Amino acid sequence: MNASELNNKTIAELRDELHKQLKVQVNTKFKVSMDQMTETHKLKEIRQNIARIKTVITAKTKNGDEQ
Repeated sequence: MNASELNNKTIAELRDELHKQLKVQVNTKFKVSMDQMTETHKLKEIRQNIARIKTVITAKTKNGDEQ
């Protein structure tokens, strides 16, 4: 997920995507802890995506782009 893709979305769409990513993060953590998933690098990618989404939401709200 690129920052340019996120910039094209509205704040409501970004919040929906944030909730989806948080659910994916929880599920992935459970899978890793129960040894069902060995791709632990996915956790880092998900965490970075969440940070990107939060950054874009903050930037849009500060600029007054609340759509």
